[in-house]
Amino acid sequence: RGLESDSNLFREPSALCCALSATMYGQQGDPRMMGGASAFDPARYCIPGEITVHEVMDMKRAFDMIDEDGSGLIDAEELQGAAVALGIPMEENITVLLGNDKIGFEE
Repeated sequence: RGLESDSNLFREPSALCCALSATMYGQQGDPRMMGGASAFDPARYCIPGEITVHEVMDMKRAFDMIDEDGSGLIDAEELQGAAVALGIPMEENITVLLGNDKIGFEE
């Protein structure tokens, strides 16, 4: 099943982050997720029997790749760049969905 066939990607921008995580399996971790006082804790996002630590880490890596400025938030421009990179034609849909809002990993 291709990413283009998943209509949820067009309705939920955060689903794009999940889709991108599938392309990242096996890559090295991002420094923003390791060490220091503000280290990322994947356990708080796990749901037993549904979402594993490994899956959360994959989603966080994908999120951090999309978050080009390292702000911890994804804006419409960054999400549009990810959609283009994945070959998903979303054009103005992202701006309509997000407006001037930004998406944090928690969302």
